Amino acid sequence: MCVYFYSIAPHWQDSHEQVVQMLEKAYETQDEVLADQAILLHKEILELFWPEETISPEAHINLGQMYVADERFRANYNQKHEQLPEYFLQAIQNHYK
Repeated sequence: MCVYFYSIAPHWQDSHEQVVQMLEKAYETQDEVLADQAILLHKEILELFWPEETISPEAHINLGQMYVADERFRANYNQKHEQLPEYFLQAIQNHYK
């Protein structure tokens, strides 16, 4: 597990930053296509660590709810836009409609 984590850590960090940047731009421009692309990349990142082969829609939405409710996670997304975690959750929910 440790070796695996360290081998993917650079990819994960760069990809996470890319997700945040994509969400910020999508929020600013109300670009639903870009928001959905961010959700797909976020899902790909989660699946690097997810115990099953793929994350379920319910689990992904629940994580989005945690990003809104928990200040520790919220801080990863609201540095530029205070409401970005809520936007992120809405984009996740829309992805699975």
